[in-house]
Amino acid sequence: FIQSLRKDRVQDSSPSIKYQQEIGRYLSNNIDDAIGFLNSLLEQLNWAFSEFMGLLKDLVPTKSRYMPTIEHRQMKICSTCFDVTVSLLRTIEMTICVAPIIMLDKHSTKSEMLLIRLLQLLGQIINRLATKNYVLEDIERLKMYDNIQPYPIFSAVCGILVYLINRTSTETSSRACRAIYNEVDLDLSCLHRLIYDSDSDASNSASSSSSSSPHFTLISQPEINRSEAYDLDELYRKLNDTYQMLAKTTKKSDDNDESICIICYSHQIQAEFRPCKHQACLSCINMHFMTSKECFFCKTHVDQVVDLITGRVIDSIKPNENNTKDK
Repeated sequence: FIQSLRKDRVQDSSPSIKYQQEIGRYLSNNIDDAIGFLNSLLEQLNWAFSEFMGLLKDLVPTKSRYMPTIEHRQMKICSTCFDVTVSLLRTIEMTICVAPIIMLDKHSTKSEMLLIRLLQLLGQIINRLATKNYVLEDIERLKMYDNIQPYPIFSAVCGILVYLINRTSTETSSRACRAIYNEVDLDLSCLHRLIYDSDSDASNSASSSSSSSPHFTLISQPEINRSEAYDLDELYRKLNDTYQMLAKTTKKSDDNDESICIICYSHQIQAEFRPCKHQACLSCINMHFMTSKECFFCKTHVDQVVDLITGRVIDSIKPNENNTKDK
């Protein structure tokens, strides 16, 4: 999406087309290895971003404290976690571009779970960083770090979304948009604020991109050319249209419903672990079993997963024997 980052913030990328082709060829021909590799990247991304947000919360001034006491080591770790987060996002973006079959194969349960997990992480980054107070801009104004800036992380996040929603087939694009609505709970106002600012409108993006804004807006950055601005417009428009359409036809489940999976709060409970008899939805079970054979709750080894409706053993849901719990 963005081939070159700011020289004063992140080192310029020098993509090797040959190297990317070789990576894409290997991943496409070794799907099991590719799924394990991408799942590992998502786990590391979740860890790095969670650590970054936890440290960032302690470093940003609030109304109750003007400027917290900050240790140099704490600042260094926070800065490193941000760099790792951006690097992982760029690696995931490249992986999807050179070997999209890993995540976009609708006939593969593991591919579907990886897609949902990736979208959940991207939604988490947008929802937590593109808030009204823009914590990253507080860091930028205080000149605490040279590398922690909104542009690198938001351009990487939007680069992945642009590929999934704008560069794929109509069916795949629709599937990704529906997954964002049903699985991710992405706040569109945060995405709108990230791209246009809260007071801007998508239809007036051309004028808003050239006008000054009190907050960071991706579409107004000098690195974003006309074609990329159009991509951002299309991204927001497609997601907004999907949200409006599904809001009229789909009724989201009540969080207080006892039949809701307490892991994701998105799906009905569909299956049960044996022998411990704890229950969850198939979506969470599939994702969990990619790295562990133990129950979410009690850590008991799971021998079987049983469909609560039919009572049959779900043979298709099996952990990857090649993966270990901790790497």
